[in-house]
Amino acid sequence: MNNSIDSTLEALSDVILRNHKANGSVLTKVPNLYLVRQGFVSAPKHFFHKPSLCVITQGKKVMCLQENHYVYSTGDYLLSSMSLPLTGEVVEASHAKPYLSVKIEFDMKLLMEVMTSLKLGNDATCECDSTCPSIEVGRLDESLMESIYRLCSLVDYPEDIEFLAKPYTKEVYYRLLKGKLGSILTQFAVKGNATVIRDIVKEITDNYAEPLTLEKLAEKYHISLPTLHRHFKHFTDMSPIQFQKTLRLQQARQLMLNKGANVSTAAFEVGYESASQFSREYLRMYGLSPKDDIKQLRATLA
Repeated sequence: MNNSIDSTLEALSDVILRNHKANGSVLTKVPNLYLVRQGFVSAPKHFFHKPSLCVITQGKKVMCLQENHYVYSTGDYLLSSMSLPLTGEVVEASHAKPYLSVKIEFDMKLLMEVMTSLKLGNDATCECDSTCPSIEVGRLDESLMESIYRLCSLVDYPEDIEFLAKPYTKEVYYRLLKGKLGSILTQFAVKGNATVIRDIVKEITDNYAEPLTLEKLAEKYHISLPTLHRHFKHFTDMSPIQFQKTLRLQQARQLMLNKGANVSTAAFEVGYESASQFSREYLRMYGLSPKDDIKQLRATLA
């Protein structure tokens, strides 16, 4: 890390501290830009992570996708190109020196505009299509760091957001695409396995409570069943059934925690036909029964 990047990281930390006083994540007036602050080490949290760029300016975090662990800290970024159910844990933070980060969720239409300008459109082919991951950790370089800071600094100048947010966002996308991990995004701009799996992930996500028939999905997307399984596993690190199950359990957890749904109601809402099966799979994923888990979560949040 050079002095220029260090000083820009400090300046970005100041932006976060000035504009976000409490623990948690807040959506700013800059489209798709979140500021994150946390003054304590956290237990693992399960959530659905949208395609995004996450940059840590202070602290350390571990993100898990099944058995794969992604550790990143000050000056690192996490790049994800597909919606995925992840587990996240802040492992370095304190009240005096809180964990600080920014998250930029991708505007896929705008991202495609930049890709098209770089001639990465639908008629291209992607050499990395079968080997690139959908999530990875990288180290900030000076040009990417400066572009991220320019975008985030608009939080302090709300009158400039309407005119500068879009070009500044496009600059961040450009720097990502031209950087070492650019192929993670590029693979989703061209025809191939990555785009098919991306569309299948969206379909499962949008209809997670409905029965999942893999044969129909394979037929709809003109892909063989073995190929669907193989590439879905590559990009998400789980089978389609596991993916749907994880989504269902996460959604049920939110229903019980935030809306007061009982176990049976939550189970049926997310697509389970048996409350007992739901409870067994919930215990397997979270380590506690639904009732005990929600009780513990509420005590933690109190």
